[in-house]
Amino acid sequence: MSITYRLAKNDRFVRAKEFYYRLGISKAQFYKWVSNGILPEPIKLSQRSSVWPLSKVNDVLAKIASGEFDPKSPNLNTSA
Repeated sequence: MSITYRLAKNDRFVRAKEFYYRLGISKAQFYKWVSNGILPEPIKLSQRSSVWPLSKVNDVLAKIASGEFDPKSPNLNTSA
């Protein structure tokens, strides 16, 4: 089964390390937030490879900057 994901012209994929580095959190905290639905689900490239569109990372950073970010709320997920 093949799933196609189209990126916007100026978008790119980032791996988990870059995502949690930009958030300033640990790897363990990052994966906890992903599994709890606080952060968007990754796009699976293979069984062991996951990525996120940079636009989704920037959406999360914008929510943090605007004060909308609440890590206790599972409603931050921007994967819609």
